[in-house]
Amino acid sequence: MAKSQLSAKDRVSLPTTDKEVGKRLDLVADRVGTRAEAGVAAGVSDDMIINYIKGRSKLPFRVASALCAVAGVRMDWLATGDGPMTFDAWEAEIQARALDQVRIPRYDIAAPPGADAPAEWLVFSKVWIIESVGVPINQLSAMAARGDSMAPEISDGDLLLVDNSERAVTADGIYVFRMNGELAVKRLQRLADGEIAVKSSNAHYDDYVLDTAKAGKLKIVGRVRWHGRRI
Repeated sequence: MAKSQLSAKDRVSLPTTDKEVGKRLDLVADRVGTRAEAGVAAGVSDDMIINYIKGRSKLPFRVASALCAVAGVRMDWLATGDGPMTFDAWEAEIQARALDQVRIPRYDIAAPPGADAPAEWLVFSKVWIIESVGVPINQLSAMAARGDSMAPEISDGDLLLVDNSERAVTADGIYVFRMNGELAVKRLQRLADGEIAVKSSNAHYDDYVLDTAKAGKLKIVGRVRWHGRRI
């Protein structure tokens, strides 16, 4: 999906105030033990540990580094509060993100018949695909729309996610199909007599009907299940 502003979760924050750092240091010290034990680990007195926690003194890097090392806490979490507190949680989050990623092939809609190799592979969130698209990942492909015949519903350059398991017009919808050697994206409607109505969203393009003979030769690539565009 193409984006891209970073989410609040992914932005890098500047270090916060001494009091805010002190509140997080309190949690770090708790993981070490008593205030006296935290002082021993950091090479300072327990009174200084309390001063750092209360925000009365600026926390030196060497003290922060020593306490984080003993407590198994990320230094950048102590400084900013961003992300997981511990390395274990951080690694678990990284692994979860990696497991959530899936690749979907993007094909060139202008490619000639027989050009089966994808132009590239796009990375999506598996959870997003399941929740927003609702199609098994191994049945999806992507392509960019061309032309304005489906505007404003689908604009030139819009990214389409196509369900390749739907190789017949089983319900009214927007399909990718090959006709006269070229791929097209249109709204298709199966009529009672076996004919298929081919419709454009753009009023400047004429709709037409394929008779049963031509409808039988229509090569359906799949049904469009999602489309998106840059703003």
